[in-house]
Amino acid sequence: MTRAEAEAVVGGSLAIDGDSAWKDCDYTPDDHLPPGAQVMVESGTVARIDIDDGTIATAEGAHIGDSEERIRRLCAGRVVTTPHTYTDGHYLTVRPSAAADSLFRIVFETDKDHVKLYRAGRLPPVEYVEGCA
Repeated sequence: MTRAEAEAVVGGSLAIDGDSAWKDCDYTPDDHLPPGAQVMVESGTVARIDIDDGTIATAEGAHIGDSEERIRRLCAGRVVTTPHTYTDGHYLTVRPSAAADSLFRIVFETDKDHVKLYRAGRLPPVEYVEGCA
């Protein structure tokens, strides 16, 4: 989604210092977003949404605090589990069921037991471990 489309959805400006980040990679201000949500932009479009707090749920009903098992049940047959880069936890990467959405993923980060944060977006930015770094 473009900046104009994203601003229409959130009902406010997503301007970033100098707006150069809309050409590169950065996170928009979160003034107009629900608590715990961040929007990553890259190459002029929204690349992913990060959720690190709050009660925001996915379309399937998954949210922070859910067990790994619940994520596997909600997204049965579409979850790939890999070791977390920095902790003893896991990445639970969910592939979409619709072929038209094959360039998108949801990535849940866990502590081995429960979801600590998650992000949804397009490949490859959704799989960036350190955000825009």
